[in-house]
Amino acid sequence: MKNTIGSIYMLTHALSKENINIIMTMSGAHESSIIFAVAEIDEKRAIQSLYNTLFKP
Repeated sequence: MKNTIGSIYMLTHALSKENINIIMTMSGAHESSIIFAVAEIDEKRAIQSLYNTLFKP
């Protein structure tokens, strides 16, 4: 993340567009590790939204 400007914005914006509230965030020791806590009801939509943002053109 340190070499990519806006990486956190990109991920949080993807969740925001789907109206998914982020309850908590944590980042791990490795720079590519970040955890978002969301409500269980939003889990599948959150995963799909992040997947689409990161892996689909």
